[in-house]
Amino acid sequence: MRVTIAPDSFKGSLSATDVAEAMAAGMQGVWPQCEFMLCPMADGGEGTAEVLLTRGGTRVVTASVDIFGRPSPAFWVRYGRTALVEAAVGSGYQPVERRIADGVATTSLGTGLLIAAALRDPDVDEVFVALGGTGSTDGGMGLLSALGAEFWDAQGTPLPPYGTSLPLVRSVQIQPAGKPLVGLYDVDSKLVGRNGAVRMFGPQKGVPATMLSPLDAAMRRFAECVRHHGRENWAARAGAGAAGGMGFGILAAGGRLRPGAPQVAEWVGLDRAIGQSDWVITGEGKIDAQTARGKVVGLVAERAAARNVPVAALVGGRGAGADLLYKAGLSVIYPILPGPVTLTEALREARQYITDGAMHLAWAIERCWRPRTGPLFPEDEEDTERTGLTGLHDN
Repeated sequence: MRVTIAPDSFKGSLSATDVAEAMAAGMQGVWPQCEFMLCPMADGGEGTAEVLLTRGGTRVVTASVDIFGRPSPAFWVRYGRTALVEAAVGSGYQPVERRIADGVATTSLGTGLLIAAALRDPDVDEVFVALGGTGSTDGGMGLLSALGAEFWDAQGTPLPPYGTSLPLVRSVQIQPAGKPLVGLYDVDSKLVGRNGAVRMFGPQKGVPATMLSPLDAAMRRFAECVRHHGRENWAARAGAGAAGGMGFGILAAGGRLRPGAPQVAEWVGLDRAIGQSDWVITGEGKIDAQTARGKVVGLVAERAAARNVPVAALVGGRGAGADLLYKAGLSVIYPILPGPVTLTEALREARQYITDGAMHLAWAIERCWRPRTGPLFPEDEEDTERTGLTGLHDN
């Protein structure tokens, strides 16, 4: 029997690799002869760099700045002749207690500096940017500035690349990236509007409620200014609003955007692993309606269902709309928490909860899924590997 384990990270507690190892440990006790194929996943947000590092990528340390412009050491990942910049490394989210300004006075310059460093590397042919887990809301001004862009107000005065400058921009000069540049988004939001960079994600990044409408309007004018200087209208593209508008910045620099999870699936060989499997186990911290919109669990479920391989999700919690994932291909949604616990305890004990949950899930699969003929695991043959479970549902 072969089982592919392809989870996302459990945010705030365990990386995707740690989650996959905990799942395998729990199931190993039930299926000691099972072959587990670990394929830690990411959706183009936080944790994408870690996935490539576990597959042989190397860190390249580069000077950068945080979302407030303060010097901060950072890195990008070289993976063959591909570079991956994780936006959360250069422009990571800052919790309330560590903010020195509100979410309007932030910049994506740190991520841009990492991209620029990767583009300059002669051994890099293509640069990917994982857009997720960020704290800036500047429409990609900082990112573009690091790539050579300049911005001026109505009087021709140069503007610093912060969100506070967005209402003042009247003229721009943008330089192309020079090499293929690909933004990987984990949310398909557009740049402006109800589900855009400001209104949807601004509050969690510290944008005051009184500034949401003015900043969204300023973002819209900024996009129009870029468009009027010979560029296309990228504001309505899926992913343009990712990472506070960095998706828009990548498009303006001549790059392109694509959903992150399919790219990571390609890097880790997910389809090949699923095709060799009898079961697939995935998971994330919380499964809900958003999971079906490009998140790891949704993609894994779809890929497994397309190959008629049953797939289960071990999750920390289940939210509204989780039932949509059954239509995407999930066979089982299995919450791991043993009972009421505090968030602090859930994060602290996540590894043990996942291991225990995986063990119980394995027993449930063993007891409830039956092959069309014969026992699930033949007990009358010594040293015989357990049989596969593909297509074991009784219709």
